[in-house]
Amino acid sequence: VRLAAKLTGWKIDIKGQKNQTGEKAAMVEKVEKIEEVETDKKTTSAKVSASKTKVVKIKKDIVKKASKTKTKKSVSKKEEKE
Repeated sequence: VRLAAKLTGWKIDIKGQKNQTGEKAAMVEKVEKIEEVETDKKTTSAKVSASKTKVVKIKKDIVKKASKTKTKKSVSKKEEKE
């Protein structure tokens, strides 16, 4: 392998067995962190969606209450005129 590297001009890094084990562990840790972040993103997205749904529902309730209040006021004004 070293002769081939010299002939081709490639830089080849030959590592021992111990070093590979450490690198594998580091890679596994990085993958686990990425998966954790992805899970957090999904959870956050679900929470945001639920919050948006609640906001829409509250907004609809407010509009209903406001329209009922307007209706009551207009009925009262009509009664006063008569």
